[in-house]
Amino acid sequence: MRYVLLPGFSASNKEWAHDLKDYFQQKGLELHIVAWLHWQREKPSFNMYQEVQRVVDTIGDQEVVIIAKSIGTELAAYLISEDLVKTRRLILMGIPSRNSLYAKALSKFDPAKVIVIQNSRDPKGYFVDVKDFIHSINSKIEVVETNSSTHQYPYNELIYRLAN
Repeated sequence: MRYVLLPGFSASNKEWAHDLKDYFQQKGLELHIVAWLHWQREKPSFNMYQEVQRVVDTIGDQEVVIIAKSIGTELAAYLISEDLVKTRRLILMGIPSRNSLYAKALSKFDPAKVIVIQNSRDPKGYFVDVKDFIHSINSKIEVVETNSSTHQYPYNELIYRLAN
């Protein structure tokens, strides 16, 4: 089984991703980071379908634990809704929008294998709003509140514990 991190849009997520990878490595697990193609371009633009194909090519037919933040949560929802990967567990953080893609994916997925972590006052989506949205899809999905007013998710121990 593989652990795969689908980080947020901004290149500033690279440092956080590597910190999380190092934490997993200290615990004896390898975390594969998907480095978005636009991180290396002058004008950042996110091509969802190009990134989906890269992730599918990387994962292949292996069972995975997907850890995703922000735009990575949308990509994870797409992968699951289209049955493109075999996902054992799904951790979503900093959900930035409430769209039908999440509903399609999460309605197909065992709620016991999904955990959402959302900062209380995340500027991309407040905890109460995200919790209401997720529970409108399936009230059995666990939504964990973390106390922050940022879109940062430096919760290595929590993420590691929930991924296992």
